[in-house]
Amino acid sequence: MAGPSTVRVSDIMTGGPCVVFCCNLESTLKHIIQQMLHWRCSSVVITDCDDVQIRKAMGIVTTTDILKWLLKHQITTPVKKLLHMDASLVTVDVDVDIYEAADMMMDKKVHHLIVIERESGQLKGIISAFNIATHMMMKSGSEERKWPFPEKYLQEIAAAEQPHNYTA
Repeated sequence: MAGPSTVRVSDIMTGGPCVVFCCNLESTLKHIIQQMLHWRCSSVVITDCDDVQIRKAMGIVTTTDILKWLLKHQITTPVKKLLHMDASLVTVDVDVDIYEAADMMMDKKVHHLIVIERESGQLKGIISAFNIATHMMMKSGSEERKWPFPEKYLQEIAAAEQPHNYTA
């Protein structure tokens, strides 16, 4: 739904090597929860290494994933045993229009997209449905601005029983 926007994902994403909260595959649920609490964030990107200059995204863990996993697994379980890693990880290029990113979220039924530099595959940030909605609200200057997602999609996400591992 490429819309009238000329706003790119990179304009509103949470980004930069010191802003995107990451853990590696060896991280336990406990460590990830501690990071989410410390940084007051709802998602953590799982990366292949800790070097911020070369790391690549392997997956994403959200608070919804954590809650579902804790019902079945020990808090000391490494995320690599829980995360379904796959070549179809949902990513978006830094230069994509936010309306196109919103379409991707709806098509893949996810709340977050991992932002990468397409040529290098390097992690650049993360964009959430909330980032887009907040931008739309601020742009309009009105609380009556139309949410860019249909209500049916939001209901499907709320009712989903599968972990949101974002590996469509």
